[in-house]
Amino acid sequence: MDKPGAEIRWNAQQRLLAGIGLVLAFGFVLWKVVFPVALSAPDGAVAGIIVQWLTVLIVSFIAFKCLRLDRSELGLRVPRPLDWPIALGTFFVAMTTAGIVSSLFPAPESAKSAVAKLINLPLPTRIGLVITAGICEEFLFRGFAITALTRFTGNRWFSGLLSLAVFTVAHAGLFGWNSALLIPCVLGVTLTLLFLLRRNLVIGMAVHTLIDAISLILVPLAASKA
Repeated sequence: MDKPGAEIRWNAQQRLLAGIGLVLAFGFVLWKVVFPVALSAPDGAVAGIIVQWLTVLIVSFIAFKCLRLDRSELGLRVPRPLDWPIALGTFFVAMTTAGIVSSLFPAPESAKSAVAKLINLPLPTRIGLVITAGICEEFLFRGFAITALTRFTGNRWFSGLLSLAVFTVAHAGLFGWNSALLIPCVLGVTLTLLFLLRRNLVIGMAVHTLIDAISLILVPLAASKA
């Protein structure tokens, strides 16, 4: 066992509740892979935002009220002084690596078109998408999923790998099954490592939000003023 608390065994009812939580945490995005949601349309984007926050509320209830998980176990704690420079370094590593991967494996026009449609959404909608992805995806994929999977597997690193795989596949609903999936995979690797090594979800949320804000808000705004 490589995580404090991983040795705690859940009873049958707790395992069932944790399983339901995992289905919800993973299911709301995997659903988009099977039945794609038109995030490029304002109504579809707003619907996606609402679904993600409702999912977080339900999973939070399962985690804290039903399973009695401690908030610190999910990484919800005040960052330590060293956490912020590590988060900043993680951000630069993630952006640099993603840029290299993107140049080596260019995304097809279909994926570029999907991103362009997101950029053309109204600014308030894009802000909502960025904040929602940064907070909700980190809570569901890193905080709850890795913590719950660790109770089942006894291994945080294997649990992180499972969560990363689902996180990457989930983006096929937006990009399709092509080389563009390498970008969320690379970003997911850095965010997963950040959570596993620092055990702080707050800085992961900050890094995730900043990454998405650059691509969906800051760069488009700068381009419009050029």
